Amino acid sequence: MIGLVVAFAAVSGRVDGDSASAESLVGAPPPGFSYERVTGTEAKQLAAEFSELGLERSEVAVRRVLRNGTPVAGVIFFGLGDGDLDDTAAGFRDAGGTIGAEEVEGEEVLVGRDRNGVDTAITDAGDVVIRVAAPGQAGLRALLPFYVRRD
Repeated sequence: MIGLVVAFAAVSGRVDGDSASAESLVGAPPPGFSYERVTGTEAKQLAAEFSELGLERSEVAVRRVLRNGTPVAGVIFFGLGDGDLDDTAAGFRDAGGTIGAEEVEGEEVLVGRDRNGVDTAITDAGDVVIRVAAPGQAGLRALLPFYVRRD
C-alpha cells in the first residue's frame, strides 16, 4: 500500500482513545479524487502492524486515494493525542526515513521520504493527524494543500 505503515510508529503515540474515532475524521476526499477502503489481505496486514504498535484497527482509518479509478496515493488518519511534530520527525528518522519541516499553506508540515523511498508528508490538522504517502513528489504536492487546509 505505497509504504503507508513504514515509520508509522513515529506518530502512533499520538492516538487518544477519548477523541473521536479515526473513521469519523476521514471526511471528503480532495476535489477530483475519491477514496477506497483498504480491505482483504492488505487490511489484515495493516491491522497486524497497527497491533504491533499498540493500536487497535478501529483507531486508524486508511484510504487509497484514487484519480479516475487509479490509485495515486495513500492516506492514514488517526485521532490527535499528546505529542508534536518534532517528536513525530524524530520517530520517523529513527525508523529510517528522512524528513524535515516545511511551511505549506501557512502551516508547518513534515515532508520527506520513508525508508522505502516513498514520498511522505505528515500534518497535524487540528483534531486529526494525517499522513499522506505518494510514489513521487508531484503527487504528494498536489494533495498536500487539501489536507493542510482541513484544520
